Amino acid sequence: MIVDWQEIERHMAIVRKSRRRPVSVTSLDAEPANFARFEGSEPSSCSFWRLAADGRIFCTVPETER
Repeated sequence: MIVDWQEIERHMAIVRKSRRRPVSVTSLDAEPANFARFEGSEPSSCSFWRLAADGRIFCTVPETER
């Protein structure tokens, strides 16, 4: 099954009457192979919502102890 995410996004914008892009977050057991890992740092986890709303697609992993 092929999912047309852009069509889903357009439909959501019409239904919600919003110009803001929808954002999706999920927790996985393994890092997805088709997404780039986020590089850098942000002041808080909610900053990732802003980045995703700007159209960035990425995954994050917990920081490991050094």
